[in-house]
Amino acid sequence: MQTWIEIDKSALLHNLQILSAIVGEQRLAIVLKANAYGHGDALLCEMLHGHRQLTVCVNTIDEARKIFSYGWQGTIIVMGGLLTADLAEQLPATVELTIGNFDLLEQWLALDNKPSVHIKFDTGMGRQGFMIDDLDLLFKRLASHSKYIVGISSHFANVEDVLEQDYAEQQLAKFAVIKQRVCREGLKVKYHISASASALLLPDSHYHLCRVGISLYGLWPSKATRLSYHKISDHKLDLCPILTWKARVTTVKTLPAGSCIGYGCTYRTERLTKIAVLPVGYYEGYPRQLSGAQAYVLIGGKRCALLGRVCMNMMIVDVSHVTNVAVGEIAV
Repeated sequence: MQTWIEIDKSALLHNLQILSAIVGEQRLAIVLKANAYGHGDALLCEMLHGHRQLTVCVNTIDEARKIFSYGWQGTIIVMGGLLTADLAEQLPATVELTIGNFDLLEQWLALDNKPSVHIKFDTGMGRQGFMIDDLDLLFKRLASHSKYIVGISSHFANVEDVLEQDYAEQQLAKFAVIKQRVCREGLKVKYHISASASALLLPDSHYHLCRVGISLYGLWPSKATRLSYHKISDHKLDLCPILTWKARVTTVKTLPAGSCIGYGCTYRTERLTKIAVLPVGYYEGYPRQLSGAQAYVLIGGKRCALLGRVCMNMMIVDVSHVTNVAVGEIAV
């Protein structure tokens, strides 16, 4: 095997424990959409075997069926957009859908066997969701169907990219108005608006569920989120990335000064340079945009700069400063 990915179960459970301590395990809704952010949803479900009572968030009904087929016992919320045909599908009782527009709502109301739904509101994302001005008409249409409504949701637009949370606070205020109205209507539902960044930075956003995705996989949503967290908390938050991408060196050689490297001769050595070739390129998913010394790999625990353009199935790195590099050595 020339290149592979390793998923660390201990790091995954470590992150889960950290997030549980911050928001409370009963509030955790783990996001396994898009094949668990590319980590492999089947593998993640296996690794989380002891936590299968938790709520899971996915994007599509097909994803929900997959998660259910892996033996997941908790609620599975489909967060993405739906089509008419999706509503007619027979779903497991633990699968709940999201409705955020009147066209879909009317189609759902016409069903004899209604799936449980979360009503989504647009508090400032400008994507899915009813508007606050829709509240009167919405609850008029929902009047005799409240038993099927299990959640009220929204989504933050600008938490992870800023150091100040003025816009998020505005969204929270709108969500609070929606919650007050829902309570007046007598609905007993779960409220959720928080994702990873807001779960870390905005305790007032936690409500009943926090939809943690990128933080579960051990990454900060952004540098700004990390700075903001350490600004408000003295607690060290040690998220551990659960994925490691590795490859074995296939070629090692030394090039004289003035040698061109890669397509377009975009890199020319300034000195005697030892290079290693790795069997990874843009076909394998390594971004071609990182060509030209904009990225590094680790070999022998040392950072080795990428030289020249990323090829379809290969990349070239500088190992001049790494001793005893040989074919077969592992690069991270």
